[in-house]
Amino acid sequence: MPVIINSLISSALIVLLMYLDRYEKENIVTMAKVFVLSILVTGFYSILMSIMSVKIDFNEIVLLAPLREEFLKFGLFIIVWKIWKRELNESFDAIMFMGMIALGFAFYENIAYYLNATIQGAVIAYKTLDFTIYNRSLYQIFLARLLPGHLFFDMIAITIFGVRLGKPQSALYLIPAFLVASLLHGIWNFLAAFDALFSVYGVVLFALAVFCAKKLLKISVFRHNGEFGDESIIPASAYDWSYYLMSYIFIIISGCLAIFVSYIFSIILVKI
Repeated sequence: MPVIINSLISSALIVLLMYLDRYEKENIVTMAKVFVLSILVTGFYSILMSIMSVKIDFNEIVLLAPLREEFLKFGLFIIVWKIWKRELNESFDAIMFMGMIALGFAFYENIAYYLNATIQGAVIAYKTLDFTIYNRSLYQIFLARLLPGHLFFDMIAITIFGVRLGKPQSALYLIPAFLVASLLHGIWNFLAAFDALFSVYGVVLFALAVFCAKKLLKISVFRHNGEFGDESIIPASAYDWSYYLMSYIFIIISGCLAIFVSYIFSIILVKI
């Protein structure tokens, strides 16, 4: 159930990004490759962290974990940039590729949270056929992970790089982007304990993410004269509902297969 719920939400967000990519649509296969790569790398990172038995305290949650996780995502972004440099060639592509990485990371992380939060209820349900505790735990963790935090603060941060993409020394702007992402991530983790403030912060991040997306679309080198939403640069068929439906299904299948491979690999390592 957690895999199904998470795959539906993550895939919907990916298709939304694909829809927003108005002026030079990225190849769906390339996007799926980046998404799957992020899931697999996150799985390896998760295994490494479990082996290291990291102590969970305030510094870890608010400072160290955000720095490590953003370093992982930005490091993966640099690798992806080098591999698909021909595709990552204009401002909004920064959000597209970083968005795939962030959603891949969140896809794996959310499922891990779901499983950890519901394992006790699942055991009780198995022994007694009473699903009350399991359903309550699943509902609570679902609400807690509903906001796509990784996507929000990485979209905002990578915009610093996106506005310079294609210009001299643009790679240097990944440094402040990384620091901004780590700061936003740390605040996110800190405010998670305060329901009202956390909700407000989520709304603020959403508004900033929308602003950043519009900003990068506005300065796109492929943008024709016209307002936001001009579709003249690509065939209208690319916006047909069937295109997005097939993309949605393709991403769901790719993500679930990547999760399956990651967990099989982790089980093998544990047994070794």
